[in-house]
Amino acid sequence: MSLPHSGGPPVGKKWGSPVVLAFFALVAIVIALGVGWVILQNLPILIAYQLGAPAYFILLIIISLAVAIVLFGILRATGSLTGKHFGYTVEFGGAAAIFAFILLYGIWIFPSTPTDFSLTFRFRPEDHRTIAEAFGEPSVKRATVTLYLPKQTLRKDLTADGYATIDNIPGRYRPNPIELDLSSDVFVIKDQLPSYIIPSGTEPLLPFIVVPVRVGKTKPDEVAVIPKTSRVLVIKPAVARITSGGTSDGHSPFCQRRTVQQCVTPERGGHLVPGTGSVTNEVRVGRAGWTVTKDTPEQICIELWAATGACETEVSVQGQASAVEEYVTQ
Repeated sequence: MSLPHSGGPPVGKKWGSPVVLAFFALVAIVIALGVGWVILQNLPILIAYQLGAPAYFILLIIISLAVAIVLFGILRATGSLTGKHFGYTVEFGGAAAIFAFILLYGIWIFPSTPTDFSLTFRFRPEDHRTIAEAFGEPSVKRATVTLYLPKQTLRKDLTADGYATIDNIPGRYRPNPIELDLSSDVFVIKDQLPSYIIPSGTEPLLPFIVVPVRVGKTKPDEVAVIPKTSRVLVIKPAVARITSGGTSDGHSPFCQRRTVQQCVTPERGGHLVPGTGSVTNEVRVGRAGWTVTKDTPEQICIELWAATGACETEVSVQGQASAVEEYVTQ
């Protein structure tokens, strides 16, 4: 005699044998490792085309599936996830809960896209006077602060109180030191450094002490009229590119370290600033990079290199040599 079934899914029913589940888990893990390797090898290209986040989520889904199969299908771990969204109650159990938990946790820890920010510069004299009292309001308002970023140069005139706020600075530049210049006929930054760290906070402010530009001892307070200088990023028009690998014979000379050099010279009659050599619009795939081989005011040279031991895999790097030129504007 059998009792009538009360409805609902059978208790303790298995949805797959451990061998099959182990196979699927192994396949998912291998795929996750392969996708992760491809992402790392092509990270510069993905970032350049703003595909970093989609690639991350594809990898996250594969990892979530692998973890869910291992924990629920093989180890028989269970879990549940309950929440409300758009006024509806959502509840997951078993492998779905484990998958959803890993996926949501990966989304939660994913770093947010850095937003544009504003940076304020404040200039004041060494004593207790205001900058307008020390140097005159017209001279202060003629001064300009210039911010040098890797791909753009931003300028702003000072207010009568000695402030200058530059808006809409790309958020990706915030973690890096910045270079700046103060253009004025009557005062300069005291003990100026090559670069500065952007302060933390939603409204960062960089304070500076300014001192007058003096000449000789003919007149104790005589102010020198010095030429006004500016800086600009000089970029080589041609794109340099070098590859290594991509052959099948296993002993081709293209499977060795290969290099190409590109140099920058002043374009406005000024001089290059040593230490500013870089590669603009760089795209790097695999084991490749660049180094500065010459760093003088007259010429800065960049060597791009690519090297691989796996001849069948092509690695490459390309970009344009660049450096900052300082020149007299008046």
